[in-house]
Amino acid sequence: MFKYCFAVLLLVTAANSAILGKDDPLLGIAQEYAGKSCAHIYDNNLATRNKSGLYWVKLTTNEIVQVHCEMGLSAGLKTIAWAKIADIDGYSCPSGWEPTTIPRSAKRVCKGNGEIAGCYSAHFRVNGHNFNEVYGKVLGYQKGTTTGFNAYYSKKHDIDDTYVDGVSITYDYPRQHLWTYASGYSAGTYNYRSYNCPCSSSSGQTPPAFVRDDYYCEAGCPGAPSTTTYYTDNMLWDGKDCPVGNSCCAQPEMPYFYRRLPIATNGTVGAIEVRICQDTSFATAAALVSEMQIFIGYDA
Repeated sequence: MFKYCFAVLLLVTAANSAILGKDDPLLGIAQEYAGKSCAHIYDNNLATRNKSGLYWVKLTTNEIVQVHCEMGLSAGLKTIAWAKIADIDGYSCPSGWEPTTIPRSAKRVCKGNGEIAGCYSAHFRVNGHNFNEVYGKVLGYQKGTTTGFNAYYSKKHDIDDTYVDGVSITYDYPRQHLWTYASGYSAGTYNYRSYNCPCSSSSGQTPPAFVRDDYYCEAGCPGAPSTTTYYTDNMLWDGKDCPVGNSCCAQPEMPYFYRRLPIATNGTVGAIEVRICQDTSFATAAALVSEMQIFIGYDA
């Protein structure tokens, strides 16, 4: 009798455990057992630990979708399971950008879909996802005479303007700043101070106030840049080959950025916007994106 009661107790305990979500082996695996987020699935289905891939998630709109969850990715504060919303290389450029091959090179990159000065937007859908953390990376190359935060034709220097030669990452509308990857003029001591990175030995223009300290800045050209040259020997924002004294490109987290938002989005944000900005025509200067990944997380 005691053994029978003990067996029943085990069964009831196991059932309650699944109901309470302590370890539900179907959570996120089956469409009818969609999780609230990648983090929710990770926390409540032990079989998903460190197994990145497609999982079913129920959005705040009640839509059930498959999401690529990056499981066990350590970043930020507590969230270690992230929804991947962007995974870009020179062969898979999003709408608003276009793929190109760097001349005399096999390197494939994305450029803005236009030749004139301005910012070229790519949007990555997140509406329905509740998130309060964003994590990701951007890598690229300098083409020509990029000028960091000294946007030559920019008049307003606000978040909607061409405030940088580089990549601007924002969310929501009106735009809220997440991170900026700036392409400076010269990695050396070439004395065009206003065009260089703001923390280089020949310091340049400081970023607008809305950027705060949420940026990286690096130049690929070792000396005086030429408008027609692609500087492929020194990749931008990878944290390598950073000149002594330039703290903008010597951060230990590079190329990755991390932002925790003041409040959770509650599923109201439609997209994260990434803009490739150039303050002159492409013939003169541009930042080129070779790799990009963006993840969103919900740290309840």
